Amino acid sequence: SSSAAAAAAAAPLEVEVETTNAAEAEAEAKASEEHFVAAEKASLFLMRCDGVSCSRETVKENDKAVSFAHATTQQIYLMWKDRPRNVLVLKRFGLELVPPTLEMVQHLSEELGLTVWLEPQVHARVSAMAGYSHVHLCESADERDLIDFVVTIGGDGLILHASKMYPGGCPPILCFAGGSLGFLTTHKLDEASEATRALVEAVDTNGYNIEASA
Repeated sequence: SSSAAAAAAAAPLEVEVETTNAAEAEAEAKASEEHFVAAEKASLFLMRCDGVSCSRETVKENDKAVSFAHATTQQIYLMWKDRPRNVLVLKRFGLELVPPTLEMVQHLSEELGLTVWLEPQVHARVSAMAGYSHVHLCESADERDLIDFVVTIGGDGLILHASKMYPGGCPPILCFAGGSLGFLTTHKLDEASEATRALVEAVDTNGYNIEASA
């Protein structure tokens, strides 16, 4: 019958489409895996502001992670030995900050060449948008350990949330005001491009010091 003939003709097409989709998925997964393997954390070291080497604050695991022996009030400098590679972008809950978050992701990845990581809820929304499939999901402790610095778009509560993600040594946090309270935020949203570029490009030329208190 004509219906049987049509079904027979369609069958090879369905197989071909399935094969093509599988090949594309495999290629995309391989590219993602290669990107993940290449996404190593930048090496760093610590110094006290008075020029003395740190004793209570140490860098372990091949110069990749900060460890604190116990609480300290010393002012310290975190210094990257090479260019930061991975940035975690956090946004305050709500839809109003989605546009500036998308602009931030695009700037960090396309203009500065950084690997951008997002929390699960934000990643699910952003990665589904055209042109943003390259963003990475930051969910596990191993993934959080890859982060060189954190960008927050929100208020003081978001900064506290970022610090709680790292019960040990927290990566540097670059804060942009986008919440109701911003006593701890250091930059306005319209300064985002300039501030992030200054951070990364300073490392490219002279190395960059970030003053921090533990």
